[in-house]
Amino acid sequence: MPNTPTPQASNKLQALVTLIFLFSVGCADTPPLASSRDESSAKGFPANPERAMVYIYADFAPIHTHNIPVVIGTQIVAQLGGGTFLLTGLAPGKYTFTSVGGANNPPLTLNVQAGRVYFLRMHQLWGYGYLGGAEYIAVNESEGKKEVLKRRRVPLVTN
Repeated sequence: MPNTPTPQASNKLQALVTLIFLFSVGCADTPPLASSRDESSAKGFPANPERAMVYIYADFAPIHTHNIPVVIGTQIVAQLGGGTFLLTGLAPGKYTFTSVGGANNPPLTLNVQAGRVYFLRMHQLWGYGYLGGAEYIAVNESEGKKEVLKRRRVPLVTN
């Protein structure tokens, strides 16, 4: 008779494979985080008289396994994962916010003014993994501050 596993052994093997898969997926792609000091400073919501301060936060859960690149104009400025936000200071002017991946990434164009603080919610669009990309939605200050306070800051990409 061939050596076949018992039902108990099969169940244990399935449980082990599932745990390994869940662990590897959960740890697959965690964005780097800013220092605690930088995060605390950002959560004070400082205005800058010479620049527009723009907060972008991911509205998806921290268990999502893919970071989504944040693109302002043509430059990737950061990668957001679930439970994260970024803060960037922009010179006054018109900017287009989009993400990488997927064909259906509706851009958001925003004309920013110095001394003002803006909040954008990044909403993940579904596709294959993060390949669905993301859309940006401008939110009011009250909602933006509340959501940023719940998240961790990521640093901007340095070139």
